[in-house]
Amino acid sequence: MTHSDAGLSIQQLSFCHGNQDKAVLKDINLHIPFGSFVALIGDNGAGKTTLAKCIAGLHDIGKGTISLSEHPSLTQEVGLLFQQPHYQILAENVEADLALSLENRALPQDAMHKDVAHTLTSTGLQEYSHTNPSQLDDGDMLNLALHGTLISKPSVLISDEPGAFLAPEKQTELIASLKEYAQQGGIVLYITHKAEAIRAADRVILLEHGGIAFDGITQDFFAQHPDFFLHQKEQIPSKAVQSSQDELICQFNNIESEHLHNFSYDFKKGCISVVHGGSHQAQTGILEHIAGLKTSSENSRTLYTDNNTNNGIAFAIQHPEDALFEEFVIDDIAYALKQQNKEKTEILIAVKEAMELFGLPFHAFKNRKTHSLSGGEKRRVALAGLYVMHPQIFLLDSPLSALDTKGKKVILSLLAQLKEQGISIIIASPTTEECAIADETIDISPFVTIKNATKKKRAGSTSLPIIPLFTTVIASIASISANSLFELLGLLSLSMATIAFYAFHTNKSMSQIWKNFIRPFLKVCPWIFFVMLIQYAVTPNIQAILFFFLHFAGIYLIVMGYLFFTPPTKLMHAIEDIFFPLSFFGIRLRNVSFLLMLIMRFMDIFAEEYARINIAHHIRNGLTTKQKGLQKIRSLFSLFIPLMLKSLARADILEEVLSARHYNANRYSRYARYQFSLSDTLVCIVSLIVLAMIIFL
Repeated sequence: MTHSDAGLSIQQLSFCHGNQDKAVLKDINLHIPFGSFVALIGDNGAGKTTLAKCIAGLHDIGKGTISLSEHPSLTQEVGLLFQQPHYQILAENVEADLALSLENRALPQDAMHKDVAHTLTSTGLQEYSHTNPSQLDDGDMLNLALHGTLISKPSVLISDEPGAFLAPEKQTELIASLKEYAQQGGIVLYITHKAEAIRAADRVILLEHGGIAFDGITQDFFAQHPDFFLHQKEQIPSKAVQSSQDELICQFNNIESEHLHNFSYDFKKGCISVVHGGSHQAQTGILEHIAGLKTSSENSRTLYTDNNTNNGIAFAIQHPEDALFEEFVIDDIAYALKQQNKEKTEILIAVKEAMELFGLPFHAFKNRKTHSLSGGEKRRVALAGLYVMHPQIFLLDSPLSALDTKGKKVILSLLAQLKEQGISIIIASPTTEECAIADETIDISPFVTIKNATKKKRAGSTSLPIIPLFTTVIASIASISANSLFELLGLLSLSMATIAFYAFHTNKSMSQIWKNFIRPFLKVCPWIFFVMLIQYAVTPNIQAILFFFLHFAGIYLIVMGYLFFTPPTKLMHAIEDIFFPLSFFGIRLRNVSFLLMLIMRFMDIFAEEYARINIAHHIRNGLTTKQKGLQKIRSLFSLFIPLMLKSLARADILEEVLSARHYNANRYSRYARYQFSLSDTLVCIVSLIVLAMIIFL
């Protein structure tokens, strides 16, 4: 076999999802030599991601073969970089996540430490080695995901357009890293919609309707497809033009926030304004300030909408299609108007107008189920559901992200039509594609603060129910014997002392301890008090009730405290070590310990998805609308469907991530060196002793 023959070979590949008859991929035949940087392009739904997952072994191939020269096990030689990089990060800090792929390959411990140390140094991640990945910005998050994949030295790297939310300079750095990897002998398959990435590629493969429509060198592709991409005009220079108040829609005066410092700007009425530069978090922060979802100092934001309130604002968050609240298209677009108790005739007229404007013919789409729509159609439904609110300001966060060229052109055309209606449009964009229709662009780079700002939102107070039985309770407490009172105080003291002991032996900040440990406990307390009230009504024994509460509180604080203050990796290893004898009975302890880590990770994912969907729900209810009673309870039910669907989708992605990172329960190694730690030993012993005393006291 010659060098040019060596590489990735795909022959007669066809694929259908589940029991569907329609083929997503049809007779794909490809040969990609080692050292190639290939751009894989095509419209949404063309089969790009499906092909990538077939190569990575995430889909069972129905027909055809995929092979890699000199490598009998293809899946072990393929690395997959997901479109949302943070989806594939599993460990509690940067260093542990880099090591995870090496652990799954059962490498010797010394070799793992050498590779991780080299990667941390060469990628600039060394200063974040013990940082929680959630605290990284978009660029560093992608850097971690990329090198967490490359550290295991795969022969094939598939990148599913992970740089969609990156600034142009960061995208250039990503492409340079991928090109360097290809030059070192690897195969890079880069799924993209961006002309810049294609120009850097050696070869272009265009998919259409599951088949190959073009396969050749980059120059030939651009010659044959001159209109495939958006034609962008040059960026309009950012200028702080003085305007009268009659010409303004929103005015910022020295905004201060977690990602912004001393930002001032006058947004023009009836214009399309594009905010770019800096970090994507800072761009999104500006939209959130305009919408009133974030607050800064007094008088730092002035609105010039009717009545100067937030009710004239519509805010399309990132991927607004993820927060569709109803089963059918017509009901979802009408959602906001129903919450405002509008008349049915008025709702129908507004919905028809919105659907026609956004390219959703009423009779063709009204009874379509939202989950059956394509990505572009879902986005148009989501935007139509905001348009019916008749906003004066339309805020959009990365409206072109993850769309193909056709979808982008549709959205840009719609935004131009909204401007003609007199709506002020403000866009946050990490790219410059939206500048094609912009009247002004605002580069916020000079106003972006350094990463990991220390400003934190003040924690709100938690109100606990008051039991109007003070006299009875005091009398009951006074009747408790000295021994019982001593036992009650002992339970309380043990719990508090143990928590203080945990806090002393951790590097977590007080704000983290409050937010993630103490506040959740306080939220549980009202329900416990409610149970105590019922118990008191049945058996008015205050001593038994107090013992019940303190036992519950003690066990909860000790168990949850240990889980909170102990890193997940240590918990995994502890489970594997303590229950090691079970492995002789065929029980795979790695599965048990890893399941614990995934549960803890999924709790964060669930909270993240809830926060995003709740913001969308808040926006579509009207940013200043106050709901009461049954109306508020009824509207909360609409959160359930998108939250469950999104959480299930994230669970499916977690399964794919485990496969992509080559999880192996039979053969693995540990990155963390075993060290006798007096501190950890004391924490474990104290926890067990206190827990036993609370249970048996």
